[in-house]
Amino acid sequence: SRVCRRSNCQFFGEIATGIGILEQVNMNVHLGSRSIGHTQWQVAPSYYLEFSVGFLKPSINSAVQFQYNYIQYPRLALPQRAEFRDKVKYNQQKQVFERERIFLDEVRLEIEALLFSYTFFFE
Repeated sequence: SRVCRRSNCQFFGEIATGIGILEQVNMNVHLGSRSIGHTQWQVAPSYYLEFSVGFLKPSINSAVQFQYNYIQYPRLALPQRAEFRDKVKYNQQKQVFERERIFLDEVRLEIEALLFSYTFFFE
């Protein structure tokens, strides 16, 4: 291609992973009009995985990168049990509308992200 001729362009890739050894987790859970806030310390609470590939063009001080990130936090216990109401559903057997009660004792967070970036750097 015209953009990457001979040694004028560099291909790069990276695989990275990590585990949180000690983290302070600040959590705010919001569902509907109900919210619960909680802070706790966790030993090895999270891990992440990252894959990236890209092209670097030194002559124009630019790089293009594609990246995938995955982060997971394990289950965190809430300080108190929270009750929420599900949406209204029709119960065919009873012939009534019902709203189920949902109880939340713990939460878990997973994040997946696919990124595309263009970087211009200065020397």
